[in-house]
Order: sequence, then C-alpha cells, then structure tokens
Amino acid sequence: FFNLFNAFYSNPYYLNDTALSAIQGVAPYGSLPYEAARAEVAEKMVQDAAAVMYMFHELHQAVLQAFGQEANEEPGKLPEEVAKGRHSWEEAFALYVGEDRTASLFGRAVKRQEDFSTSGTDLEANRVIFRAFVDGLEAIDSDDPVSLDGHAKTVIATTLTTYVQCVLRYAYTLDFDLANNLDTVEHQAEGYAFWAIIAPIVAIADTSGTQFISSFLQVGAPLDPSAQYYCSTKAILERAVGDLSGVYFSSIEAIGQFSDADGVECFGGIVYEGIQYIASSDVSTYFDISRDVAAMKVFVENRDWASANVLYTTPQHSTKSIMDLVTRSFAGEAYFDLMKAYYDEDFVIDNRIRSALNGDAPYDTSEYVAARGEMIEKLAQDAAAVWYMFHELTQAGLQAMGVDAGEEPGKSPALADGRHSLDEAFALYVGGDTSSGLFARAQKRALDFGTAGTANDINRIVIQAFVDALEALNSNPRNVQDYITAIEDNVIMVYLQGILRYAYLRDQDRQNASPIEDVREHQAEGSAFLLIVAPFIAEVNPAGASELEAMFSLTSSTQLGSQEDESYYCKAFSTIQHFLGNSAVGPGTPFGQYPGTEDAMCNEVFSYQTLAYRTATNVVKYLNVSLDVAAIKQAIGQGDYDTAYQIFRAPLHSSKPVAELLNRDLTGEPDFDLRAAYFGSMFSDYDLVVSAFQGEGLFGEPDNQGGRAEIVEKECQDVAAVLYMIHELYQAGLQAEDLDANEEGDKPAELIRGGLHSLDEAFGLYVGYDRGSSIFGRAIKRQVNFGTLSTAYNANEKVFEAFIAAQQALLSDPGSAQQHIDTIIEYTMVTYAQSTLRYAFVLEQDLQEGTPTEEHQMEGYVFWRIIAPYVAKADSTGAAYITAFYTPGSKLSESERYYCNTYATIKRAFEDPSVPFPPLQALGVLEGTEAIDCDGSGTLDEQAPAQNSSGTMLGAVFSLLCALTIKVSVL
Repeated sequence: FFNLFNAFYSNPYYLNDTALSAIQGVAPYGSLPYEAARAEVAEKMVQDAAAVMYMFHELHQAVLQAFGQEANEEPGKLPEEVAKGRHSWEEAFALYVGEDRTASLFGRAVKRQEDFSTSGTDLEANRVIFRAFVDGLEAIDSDDPVSLDGHAKTVIATTLTTYVQCVLRYAYTLDFDLANNLDTVEHQAEGYAFWAIIAPIVAIADTSGTQFISSFLQVGAPLDPSAQYYCSTKAILERAVGDLSGVYFSSIEAIGQFSDADGVECFGGIVYEGIQYIASSDVSTYFDISRDVAAMKVFVENRDWASANVLYTTPQHSTKSIMDLVTRSFAGEAYFDLMKAYYDEDFVIDNRIRSALNGDAPYDTSEYVAARGEMIEKLAQDAAAVWYMFHELTQAGLQAMGVDAGEEPGKSPALADGRHSLDEAFALYVGGDTSSGLFARAQKRALDFGTAGTANDINRIVIQAFVDALEALNSNPRNVQDYITAIEDNVIMVYLQGILRYAYLRDQDRQNASPIEDVREHQAEGSAFLLIVAPFIAEVNPAGASELEAMFSLTSSTQLGSQEDESYYCKAFSTIQHFLGNSAVGPGTPFGQYPGTEDAMCNEVFSYQTLAYRTATNVVKYLNVSLDVAAIKQAIGQGDYDTAYQIFRAPLHSSKPVAELLNRDLTGEPDFDLRAAYFGSMFSDYDLVVSAFQGEGLFGEPDNQGGRAEIVEKECQDVAAVLYMIHELYQAGLQAEDLDANEEGDKPAELIRGGLHSLDEAFGLYVGYDRGSSIFGRAIKRQVNFGTLSTAYNANEKVFEAFIAAQQALLSDPGSAQQHIDTIIEYTMVTYAQSTLRYAFVLEQDLQEGTPTEEHQMEGYVFWRIIAPYVAKADSTGAAYITAFYTPGSKLSESERYYCNTYATIKRAFEDPSVPFPPLQALGVLEGTEAIDCDGSGTLDEQAPAQNSSGTMLGAVFSLLCALTIKVSVL
C-alpha cells in the first residue's frame, strides 16, 4: 500500500503533508472561509488516514512474519513478539478499535453502518472485521499463514469499503448543499480527506473516474449544480468495487444504500476523460448482462462447459440472459436484415455460441479447446452485445421521431421518447463489469492501436456521442440519428481493429511456427470479431470479406505453421482500408497503428479495367490522405469548420497532414518555382484554404458559404494532391538517375533508390483509398462530363498505363522513366482543364438563369489555379482573363462569352509544346456545349474524337459504374 500510494501521489508522505497543511494553516486553510474545512481535514487525516495506513503496514508485517520472512519491523522488538506475526496482528487490531472507539476506525465504521443500513446484518463492517481478527489469531496459533493472509485481506477490503461509503455520503451532501444554496467547502474537505484514502485504489480500475472525483472534492473547487455528483460517484465507485472486489474492496452489496439518498434514483453511468453520462432510467438489467458474461468467462477459463451452457440461458445477475439478446427477431431493422442476408440465418450468433458450448465439430478435439473458449467469450461479450445494442439504438432513433418502434410490451409510455432505449444501449456498451463489456474491448484496442487518451480514443468518441444523443432527445430529436450513427461507426471500428490484430497474430504464428492449438485460438478470436462486421465489409467488397472469412476459418486445412507467400496482415489491412474508403464508416473515424506493423511492407494491387498497378513499397499514408479529405468534406458538410481545420492539420488517418502537402518549401523544383512565380507566393494555396477555413474576408459573408465550402474541399482533394503528386513524380525522375533528390530526411536509402517509392507515393495520392476524395474520382466525373470515359483518351486509363510503364522503366531502363512520368502529369492536367471549362460554362448558365454565381465561381477558381501557371506560358493574356473572372468577388457580365474565351485559351495551351498537356482530342466535348460554335469553324462536337458504341448516355453510365469498381488486392 505504501508503494501504491507513493506511485499515485508521487510523494510517499502525501497524507502526512496534507494533515500538516491543515494543522499549520497553510493555504488555503489559513483564511477564515476555510476554517471549518481546515478542522475537518486535520481531524479525518489524524483519525482515519493515519490509522488506516499504519494498520495496513502492521497487517503486512504480520503476514510476512507468519511466513517466516524478514519484515521491515521496528527496532528493539523481541523475537517472541515478531514470531508468527502475533504482535503485529494485535497492533493492527489496536489501531482499528482504539481505546476511544469514537476516535478510531471502529467509530467511523459505526457511523457509516448506520448511514448505509448495514448495522446488525452480515454485511456490518465491524462484525466482519472483528471476526477476521479473531480468525487471524487462530490461524497464527495453528501456524496457517495462508489463512492469515486471507483474513488480513478481509480486514483491508472491509475497511476500504467503509471509506467508499464515506465518499458517497459527501458526494450526496454536496448535491444537497448546491440544491439549497449552502456553502460547500467544509463538506468538500471532509469528502476529500476520506477520498484520499481510497483514490489510489479506485484509480486501478478507473483513472478517468478517479480524476473526476478528485476534481470536485478538491477543497474550494467550483461545483456545477447540475452535475449529479452522488449518482456519478456511485457509478464510478460501484464499478471500481465490482472490478476489485475480493482484492481491495468487499463487494457492491457490502456498500449498502445511503439512507439519506433513498429518494434519489441513480441508474448508473460513467465518467470517462471528463465526459459524464448518467442513465435517466433503470437499465440495471442491461448493466448486469456484462456481469453474467464475466461469470461465463470464469466457467470457460476453467473448461466448465456445462455451467457455461446453463448460464447462457439462465442468468445469475441480469433478468435477461445472454441467449435472450440473440434470439429475438428484429426484422426490418438494418443490422438484423444485413446479418440475415449475409449469413442466411435469423440467429447466427446464437447458432455459433451453441455450437461452441455443445462442443460440436470442430470443437470436439483437443486442437480446438482454446479456440472453443475464445469463440464463446467473444461472441457472448462482443457479438451479442453489439447485436442488441444496435437494436436499441435503432429503437431510440425511431422513438425520437415519434415512430412506433414495436418496443417490448409493458414498457411505460413515458419511456417511448427514446431515452430508455438510448440508456439500454449505453448500459450494454459500458457494462456493469467494465472488464466484460464493449467499453472494455474498445479500451484494449485503443491501447493496442495507440489512440487511448487521445482525441481519437473510441471510448471518448462513443460516450460523447451518447451524451450528445441524450441532449438531442431533449432539444432537437431530428439530430439524434447523427449521434447514433457515430456510435455505430465507432463500434464497427473496434472490430475492424480486432480483425487487424488477429491477422497480424496469424502472421506471427506462422513466423514462429506456433503450436496448432495457438493458431486455432487466434483464428477463433478473429472469426468472432469478423462475424460482427463481415456483412458491412461485404457490401463494399464481397471478395475481401470472403478472403477474411477464409483467413479465420476454423476448418482451414492449411498447414498454418509453414511459410506462406501471403501476409495475412497486409491482406486484412488492404480489405479494411478499401472498406473505409468506400463506405459511410470511414470519414471521421480514427484508426491508429497496431504495434509491430509500423514498417509492414504491404504491396497492394490496384486494378482499373484491364490494368493493374502493384505498389512496390508501403505508401499507406499517401493512400490514407484521401480518407482525411473525406473526413474534412464530411465536417464541412455539417458546417463544422473547426473540426475540418483540425483534421487538415492533425489527420485522423494518414501520418501526412493535408496541410503539409500545401506548405512545404520545394524551392528548386521546376513546377514549384513556376507556381510560386506566377502567384507571387510559395504558399498561395495554403494561405487561400486557411483563409477559407477560418472564414476570413469574403469567406465570412453569408452569401459565400457555399463557395467557401468549395474552396476548402477542392483545395484539399485536388490542389494539395496534384501539387504533391507532381513533387513525388519529380523525385522519382531524379532518383531514377541517382541524382540529389529533395527527399524527406528519414526515408531509408533502399526506398529512395531507383525512385520506386516516390512513384508509389505519387500513385497513392492519385488513386487514394477513398476514390470519391481523390484525383481519380475527379477524373471520372470530368470524363463523364466530356464524353471521354469510353474513348482512347480516358484520363484514368492513360494515367494507370503511365504509372505501370514508369515502374517497369525504373526497374529496367531508368532513363526512359521520365516520358511516362510526363504522361501522368499531362493526363492529370486534362482533368483540371476540363474542370476549368465546365465551370466557365456553368457560370454562363447561372447568369442566363439569374441564379447566384458565387459558389460556381469559387469552385472553378480552385480548378483553374491548378493549370493556370502552365496555360499562362502559352497565352498570358488569356490566362489573365480567366483569372480575372474566376477570382472570388469579381463582377460577371451576362454578355461575356466566358466558355468560348476560356476554350480558346486552353486550346492554345494544348497546342503549345512547352505546356504539359496531351493532344487536344483528350479534352473531349462538354455535355451541353455540342451546338456551340466558338471560333466559326464548326461546332465543337464536329471537332471531337469519334465516340464508340457505348458513347450513349446509357453506355456512359455503365462505364462510370465499371470505372468506380476498382478492385484492391494484396500479393
């Protein structure tokens, strides 16, 4: 205990120093308002803290001496006094009971027993402690040190439970003081003196809760009348007592019920990282399910399958069994229907649990004993809770909107507004036993993936979303679904992390030639987690979901200890990243990095039509940039510029911030220098987007909010990616010739050599994991607009071909790589030339129809900025004209031919060999302009390249769908 207190307070004599501060009147105790508080701290430290600490010391001595070990005993003590620990045991007893019982630990326990109605019961602290001291003497006399140790632990646990009661009493008293406008300082002092005794122990189970209680019991700390200190403290302490019962505390039942709080309804809750959620209705049934899970885990660990089977259907703690969670039909609810469609079973979780509980094949052999246990544990703790929690969240969302949610019969109408369903979902997430709920699983993964205690901590995000959903139920029910979605998305993320963890462990098993029993165990754990999320993955990537199923299949005949060509981790990582990039779960959801995988070289294959590019190196951070762009766009769509700006600077997914793509000094690189000279600043785009993020100038005006959003989105998705891609391509060209490359200082030489890594990085920026938030996605849109999707001038096809050819050249003929690098840039520029033309035409339409032009002007402005420095080389006057009408805030005229004038300038650029553009035919013809004759030489569609038979609208749509289906695999 001395060591525990020393570690917690970083001071071995903290309690002594606290007592002396009060006795000597050290601030704040020297001023009149703190006089009563001073007396209470001094009194409780002397009567309680000093006696507890020294009694625990004597108990420790007694046990050591009983075992015949050298004890840190006081000098001068006779050998017969030390022998067997009798004297130390009696010293501990004397400290507990005291000559003056009103000024001893015994006296404190008497008061709390009366307060909490345990006097005269088997839970009465003094009765339990006296019995333990008596039994301890008998153990000493019979030379039974093991029993003595047990009795010492009983004394310690029961004593500490008394101080749990003390802290609860003063948390309640503070609520009372606040409600009646009474001074709180004295009661803060009393509560804190008691709290100081148990805080280091409670912190073992709940660091955040400990911080919360410490903050409001600090003498003189400001208090919030709405904080529900009693209920919050009760939830924190009951959870700690439950987790640490039998070790540091007696039991939750031994606390009793504070009589003064009989009229206060506390339904459980949590305080985590300063975020407080207190249930507003009785959901003890759902909190208690995790206690049954904890009991089942004990049976499973002891291989007591029969008892586990009984507990599955007949709960010990809850009124709802684990089986009840997974055998109720929720037809019509999204998760139920998705699971049923994927597994072709109504109750797949129940079927899987029963199979393991019953020892059906393959669990009927010794190879699968550990796997059987893991399958039962993970399905009971995780899959069952997720299944029913998603149901309750669905109910809450429906009830919030006044929809008949088909709730359980007999439920009070007063609970039909969604609060009770939300509380039930919360109770399933947090659990009454925090080691056996979804909260516990998320905490493990947060520690694994390095997000614990950060802004990306999933438990922090989920609990905050519960708080926000509860507030929305009371104020704006239409917003509830947004918070429910955030909860669901982050729960899904926990199990994606779980899949990655066990894929990595499968690689480790193979590398270490682990026993087959260990391999099966890891397969079972991964399989249980995959069961929860596979239907979501399959919606986006059926092949990837099938690969994961095979990876964790318990019936696999593969010799898993042998060396295989594939990396399970890389295969899982690729599938999950593809899922995140193409589903609603990805944007805004943190992920982290599993330890040991930081340098994993996952070579991914990206296919487009008949082409396939395989990365030679790990460029996940560049592929992930598109996920951060998607998160920025999502935040902007919600009007949350602060969050978007935060992601811009501190990414959720990539280790490469979007901001860094725009504000890195690349002086000496031709394209960077050209751009800096043209715009008169090295970081003009960075300055522009920051101004838009912060709503400065024009971007702060109400009429420009649509344009503001477009500036941010296009600068992040398009400008940042294009400019940095060109930088990486320049590096690849230099490195191909072993020239001095302006490369990042921490990059290993073998990755720089030959330019392969830089080429891969450029490719990662072009295609991205989130297709809709990358250059690739922009190119698809423009190809549809300009009719080039199904022609020989498909920009994405040309870029893929050039990347493949450049990679082959770097490996065999480095001198020829540059021509392919040039092609990549040329066909990237086509997309933004098309974008520039499109918005010139859209602006004309806006003017003709009398609709606002600000948004389209700003959108076109960003696209134009990508190609402006190059176009100006061919036609500086035309470039200045385009800049003038696209510049935000400039006045536009209905009589101007913006489209034709822009087309003329861009045509000159295409025809100028000094400009990095391909042949003019690559531009295509913008839909809606087919009949426009800009130069008197015939309409543009007459000059366009011939379309093939799929050039109809139906063909274009079909081609678009095909183009969007980029397959990702791992070799």
